[in-house]
Amino acid sequence: MSYTIDVYRGEVHVNRNFIEFATFVTMFPQLVGGPIVHYSDVETQFAHHQPGLRKLAEGVERLVLGLAKKVVIANTMGQLADQVFALTLQHLFTPSYRFTT
Repeated sequence: MSYTIDVYRGEVHVNRNFIEFATFVTMFPQLVGGPIVHYSDVETQFAHHQPGLRKLAEGVERLVLGLAKKVVIANTMGQLADQVFALTLQHLFTPSYRFTT
């Protein structure tokens, strides 16, 4: 919607490059999660993008590192959280402290 609105308002020109438009559309999860990104904000980044093997390698490295963190850290913590959430109220407790004066 933000692309359509930006074009309608005349803030950006219609982009006839399908790859650039598809790249913007694939940002949908970020657009929904916020903050709202207008096409005019990323249009210059598309125009000045210099693709290359080095940047591709950096992207793959970030993807692999993020996936490893998810598998090792998040999945492990998720299993722990599942065990805690499965407890009944009788099994939950908090330490009680006695203060003596």
